[in-house]
Parts: sequence; C-alpha cells; structure tokens
Amino acid sequence: MSSWPHQICKNIFDHVQQKKIEACNCTVQWSGGPKYQVDAGRGDQYVVDLDNHTCSCRKWDLSGIPCAHGIAAIHYKGGKPVEDYVHSYYSKDSYMALYNNLIMRINGSQLWEKTNQPAIKPPAYTRQPGRPRKVRIKGAEERIDKSGKKWLGRQGMQMRCSICGSTGHNKTTHHRNLPQKEKPLSRGKGRPRKISNQDPAVAADEAKEAARVRRRNAYVRAKAAAVAKIAALNASQPNATETAGIGLRASKRQRK
Repeated sequence: MSSWPHQICKNIFDHVQQKKIEACNCTVQWSGGPKYQVDAGRGDQYVVDLDNHTCSCRKWDLSGIPCAHGIAAIHYKGGKPVEDYVHSYYSKDSYMALYNNLIMRINGSQLWEKTNQPAIKPPAYTRQPGRPRKVRIKGAEERIDKSGKKWLGRQGMQMRCSICGSTGHNKTTHHRNLPQKEKPLSRGKGRPRKISNQDPAVAADEAKEAARVRRRNAYVRAKAAAVAKIAALNASQPNATETAGIGLRASKRQRK
C-alpha cells in the first residue's frame, strides 16, 4: 500500500474512475456560489453543493465519495482534482495511520493470572421474535441487485413518475394521481330547453307564446280523444229504437 501512487485507496480509486465515465452523460449549469444544477438525462435533475460535499441524490452524502453528478460539477468548476473531494476516511494516509501503531503481543489464556472471582460467562441467549436474520445489513456501497448494479434505499428520496414526469409518486401509483373527471350535469326528464342569447323581454314573450301553443294543442288532443271515446261506446251498444222494436215483437208472439 505504501507504493500506491494515488492519495486515495485502490478500491475507492477504481470506484471514482467508474463514476467519471458516468459523469460524461451529465450536463452542468452553475446556480451561483458553490451550487450547481446537474441534468442526468430523462428529466432527472440534481443539485450539487461542492462546499458541503452534498448531492440531492444522497449518494455523496451517505458514502463520502463523489457521485457522478458531483464529479460532473467538479469538472465543470475545475481547479481541484476529484480525489480532493473524497472523504479523508478513504485516503492513503488514513489507511497507513491505521496500521502504523504497534500491536502489543499477549500470552495465551493458560498463562493468565488466576483469581478467586467466578469465571466470566457469555450472556444468556434470548431468542428474538420473528425469523432470524441470515444476511447482515449491508452498507450503502455494498448493496447490489441481481444484475450486479449497485442501488440505494428510497427513504428520503423524492420519487418521480416515469409516465407523467411529476414528483410525489411513481408509475405503480400513477393511476391514483390522475385528475378527476368532471361529472356531466344531470338534466331532468324531457327535451332540454334551448338557451338563446336574446333579450330577456323578447325571450319572455316567446316563452309565453310557446306556453299558449302547448295549451291549445293539449285542448285539441283532449277533445279528439273524447269524441273517439263516445264513438267507440256508440259502436259497442245497440240502437235504442232497434231494442224497442225487438221487445215489441217478442211480446206479440207471446200473446198468440
């Protein structure tokens, strides 16, 4: 490790080189001061603060290693290299200082001093509820999906829908955020009234004339129905004179 020529460790150096390739697809705009707006394509935009070493995608915040958006902003600004923005935890000097101390040697337990105190035992095991965890909780840079791509949790992130492009939901819940359709106005029975832009006085006169016409037509229809009903009754009943003649002839036959 002492012969490594760069100021950050090898694995972190390789990771930064990969992020530099991804930064080639980003477009940077200066927003004033240390802040930059980075467009990553497909409508994704992020805010990078070079003084605070933060990015709105949160990868730089969680890992301490500049993300692709931060590297694009660093190249746009110029001056310092990307390695200067990596957290000192990943530096070569921190690694060498960690293993620079002398690790003292100790004797085996058979040579330890004997005492009258009871032997130290491990704490009693208490089974926790639920299924035991078999896989440890991995760090932000250790999460890898089935395709080999690293990913971060979505907690604290602002979701963006890939269908409509708005924030606050994703494509799974897109149907719940559609604008409500306006319900058609319910009208009463019968033919709808014609709404005209005439003078109110003229419209009132026309309405009165239309009402008179409807009343006259209703009277004519009622009179015609009454006449037809009387004609039907007369047709179903025999004539009164014919009924009287039949009864007279029947009485004469009975006298004979």
